Amino acid sequence: MNNLKRVSFLLFLLGFVATLVGCNSGKLKAMPAELKGTWKTSAKKFKGFTFEISDTHLTFNDQNAKPPTEEYPISKITKDKKKQNVYTIYYKSKDSQEYKFSFYFDPSGGGSIRLKNQRKYVWKKVKE
Repeated sequence: MNNLKRVSFLLFLLGFVATLVGCNSGKLKAMPAELKGTWKTSAKKFKGFTFEISDTHLTFNDQNAKPPTEEYPISKITKDKKKQNVYTIYYKSKDSQEYKFSFYFDPSGGGSIRLKNQRKYVWKKVKE
């Protein structure tokens, strides 16, 4: 009976460690400083559109829409461990739906962002 308890305890411990490792898969504790700021592109398709990343919110600004600003609380940010410089910001809508904002970040030349679903457009940080 002692061996059964030992095996059960080891299985529990293994499961617990696996859960801890899995829960921390790429989740960042804070928003990286190089991602914070307002981003815009020179693409005509997105004229008047910017997005802003802060520690706590993701804000979309579209000067062609009413209202022009939509702000969403960030629930977490992850960095893909397998693909270099791929980030996903998880944010929630007013009705508590969770959405993902995934992009590639290139730190060279002051930094640029390419959205995963629209890679041909380059977003640059607006200088303050």
